[in-house]
This record gives sequence, structure tokens and C-alpha cells, in this order.
Amino acid sequence: ALVLGAAGAGVIVAGGVSFALFMSLASFLASKEYFTLASNMSVELPYPPEEWVNTMCVAMCTAFPIILFSCGGKLNVIVQTMMGAYGVTATLLMTKQKDPHFSQFTSVMFGFFYCGFLPSFWVKLRALAWGATASAGAGSTGSAFISAWPAAFGGPGVWTTGLIATIIAVLCIIASDVGAYVVGKTFGKHQLIPLSPNKTIEGAVGGLVSTVGAAFALRWLLGWQAGVVQTTMLGCVIFWSAVAGDLMESVMKRNANMKDSGNIIPGHGGFLDRFDSYLFTGIAVYFFIVTVMPAWFQGVVL
Repeated sequence: ALVLGAAGAGVIVAGGVSFALFMSLASFLASKEYFTLASNMSVELPYPPEEWVNTMCVAMCTAFPIILFSCGGKLNVIVQTMMGAYGVTATLLMTKQKDPHFSQFTSVMFGFFYCGFLPSFWVKLRALAWGATASAGAGSTGSAFISAWPAAFGGPGVWTTGLIATIIAVLCIIASDVGAYVVGKTFGKHQLIPLSPNKTIEGAVGGLVSTVGAAFALRWLLGWQAGVVQTTMLGCVIFWSAVAGDLMESVMKRNANMKDSGNIIPGHGGFLDRFDSYLFTGIAVYFFIVTVMPAWFQGVVL
């Protein structure tokens, strides 16, 4: 987990094709585990996709972030990619199988959305304000931290608004997880939701407060030009998006009767067990920023 975290931090700062490839790897691992979960949902999905379908869908999901990056991060490209991938898969399901089932189509469609479309929005978020105008804007935020960023690592100009937004989102998710765990473990008494018995109301409050607190701390550290209301709203958006991702994976694991989504991370379960909080957060933060805070990204092609 530490190695994965260190690699993630490095590619976030590097951005560009490195980050796109990292998200492509994330999509690959997420889709592999998703289709394994789907294949084990004997009650909800009595007719899961066949293995050749799963393999093809994993390959397609893996390509989503690369395609998006290669086409300049345009929203219509990722939408068309998802619909094209689903169209090809649906056609093959109807023509190659003697007796196709509706559950196969729905599980494939959600797989493309969950493991390809959603992770790709981290590429869009990281690429926000890409270019000289944005770099100059980020460097003039008044942040002592950014001003002192070493030239060996690109200097202050490397801190585009996309990098700032991505760093804030990732660190707020970590703060959410830590705050919810510590407060829930220490004070948790009231169950939050039957779906996840270990989650408590107290833990949720601790996670929310920690996320909003981290947003304000990063606002100060990175010279983020946002008001109190905007910062509070962003913290809330990140927290609830992270919770939504966590609960969605809990539903899938329960339906599949699996404790973990996989075993790729020794002692921590599968990749989705660690990445679930990030799936809905990238797209939520992206649309929050481009709709609620457009003034922060003047000169940016969205």
C-alpha cells in the first residue's frame, strides 16, 4: 500500500502521460476485480458475462484514460468511447451467444461506467488549466510552499491548477478515511447504515470534519483562491463522494459473498478495497470546480 501510495504521489506531480498511464493501470486493476465480483453474484446476476466478455471489457476499460489523454481530455471523447465500447460489446453478446441475458448487458454497461468512465475523470481533473497561462496563475497564488518548490522538480510553474485540485482531492480523501476510522474506533456507538455494520454515525461525522478541515489547510498551504463557503462545499463533496464509492463496493462484495475484492495488496485485500473511495470523487470534484468555481480557472479550455 505504501509503495502504491508513493507511486501515486510521483505520477500526480509528474502529470501528463505518466498520470494517464497510472490511471490506465488503475482501470485495469479495478475492472479485473469488478468482473470477478460480478461473476460471483449468483443471485443478482444468475447469468454473468462469459470470460471472453470480461477479458474484452477489461482491455477496453484499461484504454479509456489513455484515449481521453490522447484526445486532449475532451468530455465528448470519453462519452463516445464508453458508448462505442458498449455498442461493440452488446453487438457481440447478441451475435456470439445463443441465449444472451439482460443481466449480462447491464453488468457490462456498469463495468464500463465504474471502471473506465469514472477513473478517466481523474485525468481530466489533473489536466485542468494545462498550459503556460494556468501555470502562471498557480505560481502567483501567494503560496510560500509553491514559491519554494525546487527547480529540480520543475519549479513553481509545475503547480498548475489541475495539480492543485488533484492534490487537494487525494489528500482530502485520505483525511476522510483517517478521521472516520479514528473517531469511529474511539467514539463510535451508533450504526450508520446496515449495509456496512462497522461504519458509525460518529465516524462519519469525524470523517466529514476531517475532510473539510483538510480542505481549509490545503487552501492555506497551496494559496487556493476560494472562499469559505466554496472550501466547505468542496470538503463536503469529497467526503460524500468517497462514502458513496465505499458503500457501492460494499454492496458488490456482499452480493458476491466476498470479504475482499481481491488479494493484490497483502494484508489489505484487493485494489478496489483501497481505491473505491476515489472512483466517484474525481468526477465530483471536476464538475464542482468547473461549475462552482469557474473564476479560479480563467483562461482554461474546459
